[in-house]
Amino acid sequence: MSVLGSLSEELLKRAIETVSTSDDIFQTNQDDTKSYGDFVLMSLPNNLWFSVKSGFSRERLLASGFSNDLVGVGFFEEPTEFTSRHKVRNFKKAGFLAIYLPDVAVTEEQHDGTTSTYAEVQEFYNQAEGVAPLNINGTQFFRPLSELGSDIKSLLDQDLQRRSTLNF
Repeated sequence: MSVLGSLSEELLKRAIETVSTSDDIFQTNQDDTKSYGDFVLMSLPNNLWFSVKSGFSRERLLASGFSNDLVGVGFFEEPTEFTSRHKVRNFKKAGFLAIYLPDVAVTEEQHDGTTSTYAEVQEFYNQAEGVAPLNINGTQFFRPLSELGSDIKSLLDQDLQRRSTLNF
């Protein structure tokens, strides 16, 4: 794993720790489950897996999971990785319910243009398609990274017996 990858995982771990101390969400460390994702949140009907990537998604996000309920998280730099209908379709087929994109500048170019990967992806869909993609549950597929903590907290605030990924 790269240094940036390790830092990205550590940042998500710390973000999770700020919203919850629940044992229902944890980092995966076992080799036989690491391929599903980096973190897992116990949920029904399926556990929610978080795949943390850094910089560029390339095809690495698609290697996560195995058709489980997945969430992509990362400091993705290139908005065009998320504007292809074909790639979005493949993300959904792989089981992704959401991909959290940075809503702060992560490159010098974004900083100079006062934009972010999330803002550029939203702008593309607003102009080209009129609406951003929705997931299988009918909710936003691309989400701002700054909302990840509150989305995790809203799930963890529910008893496990009532915690569902069906509206995520």
